[in-house]
Amino acid sequence: VLPRFTVAIDSKEDAENIIHELSKGSASLVKTFSKFDAEVLRHLLNKAREHGLPVTYDPGKPLFHSITIDRGIDLGVRCFEHGPALWDAVLEDDLRSEHDDLLNEQADPKSRVAFMEKIFSLGFKSISPKKLEKLMDKMTQNSVYFCPTLHAFKYIANHPPEDIGKEQLGTYKRHVEVYDKISAFFTREMVRRGVKTLVGQDGFDAEF
Repeated sequence: VLPRFTVAIDSKEDAENIIHELSKGSASLVKTFSKFDAEVLRHLLNKAREHGLPVTYDPGKPLFHSITIDRGIDLGVRCFEHGPALWDAVLEDDLRSEHDDLLNEQADPKSRVAFMEKIFSLGFKSISPKKLEKLMDKMTQNSVYFCPTLHAFKYIANHPPEDIGKEQLGTYKRHVEVYDKISAFFTREMVRRGVKTLVGQDGFDAEF
């Protein structure tokens, strides 16, 4: 029996089992997200294709993704979720090098937090225009879809977690504001470049 929300997929056997269960249950789409072993994800994509199931991938919170969007495309992913999801794939070279050094599981958590703060402070200046153009070309060439879920950032800005302290609220809102602006920027660029762009709200109630 499948749990209500997520299933851990740690092996190719796990991937086969979940695709079989979802197909048997008349699923129309598979959403994958967060940390993934590349070969396990490739296997899941192949099995999903055999069952006629499209797969969308959410790399997780911005930065420190186990599989960046450019690599995900190479593995066979053809749809990606959330505006900031491609941020680490288009960082300027020096920032990307620093970022990749911190991907190691043994990396100091405080150093990761400091790096993220630096990226938030830099905002648009952290993005390499050449890398972004190259990524968008790759997306159009491979018929990749992009679902930025722009409304989600406005919603979470107005509905912070109940357990967040007053001293953390300012930082939280600042981060969400940066996510929102970066997402809008990426979305405008995708539309300009002709990348297939979807409309989605990530399950949050609409407030228009």
